[in-house]
Amino acid sequence: MDGQYLVSGTGSGDVKVWDTGCWAEAAKLKGLRREEPKALVISPAQRWLVACYGSVLHIFQCSPPWKLIQSLPATLDPATKEAAEWSCISFSPMAEVDHPGGHTGQDNHLAAFSTAHLCVMDYSGGWGHDCMARRTRSLMQSAKPTCLAYTACGWGVIFGFESGQLQG
Repeated sequence: MDGQYLVSGTGSGDVKVWDTGCWAEAAKLKGLRREEPKALVISPAQRWLVACYGSVLHIFQCSPPWKLIQSLPATLDPATKEAAEWSCISFSPMAEVDHPGGHTGQDNHLAAFSTAHLCVMDYSGGWGHDCMARRTRSLMQSAKPTCLAYTACGWGVIFGFESGQLQG
């Protein structure tokens, strides 16, 4: 599947999948009305496509029929009790375990950065409620988060803020 598809977000909130062999639209995934995706990431084994919107993460199967598997709403900000906003996401670069035969904790991680928390989700057992048993950590509140990346080894996470500050 490497290089077979290109994904792009639209202003209407949808995600378009393009077939790079003929540059035709292969699929149109329904997103959130009037909420543009902030980030689109594909898992290392190209099994999952995650669309990051401010209010929700949409997890799609990364092959036809591009089924929506799970929607994960943003967490509550403990200080204000209002919904935080998802800002950016990143998959761990480590090799994915085939989740039907895998066990939780085998390096299948998605990090999601909201305005209030960093959440690391273990999806090695699939995207059901088990992945919701995620690790979270409150982060500095002085600037809006803008980017998130795993280190090459997959054990560290670096994130940046609109102020230019980096934290890891």
